[in-house]
Amino acid sequence: EKSVEIVAMRNTIVKLIRITEFLKKSVFGLHLSYKIGEIEFEETFEPLYEGLKTVKTINSKPAMFVSFSFNEKLLKNEPGY
Repeated sequence: EKSVEIVAMRNTIVKLIRITEFLKKSVFGLHLSYKIGEIEFEETFEPLYEGLKTVKTINSKPAMFVSFSFNEKLLKNEPGY
């Protein structure tokens, strides 16, 4: 069996929780697992003028991960089940 994972950051976390609660009540046999973590983004800035160096930055943003599955065994060992 397969599972589906949805990721939300910042303001969309509240919407993800609403959708998750709606699906949990509407779909019989659906199992959920929650995780809180972070996502890293690497940005590269090219110089506008010659002689300047390219700048790379790595930013991390807090995120919430929700896994959905109809198979209880896939999610049962996860801490957020």
